[in-house]
Amino acid sequence: MAYLSTFEAALEESDCRVIAFVTKVDGKALDSHVIAEMGTKELIDFCGVQCFLNYDCVSYNFGPRDTEDRENICQLNNSTDHKRLKPRAAYTYVETENTCQSTPCLNNGKCQHGFTHKTFRCLCLAGFEGEFCEKESCDAIPTTNPKATDGSYTISTARIP
Repeated sequence: MAYLSTFEAALEESDCRVIAFVTKVDGKALDSHVIAEMGTKELIDFCGVQCFLNYDCVSYNFGPRDTEDRENICQLNNSTDHKRLKPRAAYTYVETENTCQSTPCLNNGKCQHGFTHKTFRCLCLAGFEGEFCEKESCDAIPTTNPKATDGSYTISTARIP
């Protein structure tokens, strides 16, 4: 089912996040990818705002809590893997147009959807840098080589195993 809801905010240009929720599936919830969970008496849009505020969120599940307090539950997910969608009565699954699904970040970089002109950004592990974490960085030398303590380093182009 087509569904469109867009959130946009920025503190600085590099922190600008724009996400669009494009798919809504009633009667299902994504399993095994919950990164945050909260109870609420609010409506489903509350969950969309929470997903927008959590930079690792790309979809969410919303439905009734299994208690008598008439509270709903909002589950934020870090995936849009349709193979993990499970039937769940009275729940709704909502997902973004997830540009991180293609895993564009290299060298185990973490992809966050909704940032920059590319619609995603890569958070690189120590030792890597670049738009896609494709470049090796010298910044990690002091942490990866405990003998490098004086600030002077000799860097060889030969790769040593």
